[in-house]
Amino acid sequence: MKIEIKDVTRDNFNDIPNPSSRVNCKSCDYWEGGLSVPGSDALVKEENKKSRIRLELVHAKMLSVDGKVVGYSQYGTLSSFPHCLAWRRQFKTPVSEDTFIVTCVSIQREFRGRGLASLLLASIVNELKSKGVKAIEACVQRPYSEKFSMGPERLYMKCGFTLFEELPHLSLMRLVLRIISCLPVDKQY
Repeated sequence: MKIEIKDVTRDNFNDIPNPSSRVNCKSCDYWEGGLSVPGSDALVKEENKKSRIRLELVHAKMLSVDGKVVGYSQYGTLSSFPHCLAWRRQFKTPVSEDTFIVTCVSIQREFRGRGLASLLLASIVNELKSKGVKAIEACVQRPYSEKFSMGPERLYMKCGFTLFEELPHLSLMRLVLRIISCLPVDKQY
């Protein structure tokens, strides 16, 4: 089984898979605010998402198995996802603008249970760590339901995230990538 993970670009945007018959990841604008896109035309929403990816307001990755694209993930700063920011503000922990949020980790049903979602999430973690991002978060629906694209808590825990805060209907998962030192660098301790 050959697995490949690549960034979504304008050129490969149309290869984004749909995890189920009811979800179209190319035109999904739920996290971006949903109602911010005029009309309900999927093509308008797709063009909006392409523009947000091109402008690097939204980051996305695809996972393929033996040449078939079967997975999709989406992430970015909280300010890029107003709906997610509203979810995040329900927690007591203050919102940090230098934290990235994972809004979607989705694998087509017939390819689930093979560790592919963990590979996709690990790819995001490695990329953001190399870019010096301080922390990554995800707001995960409780109890877990396949109708939401964030994935279950256990997926995030496999990749080193911890359960940071809980509400009856949401879990805040967090992975700290970089600790900021407050010690002066010119003094020996």
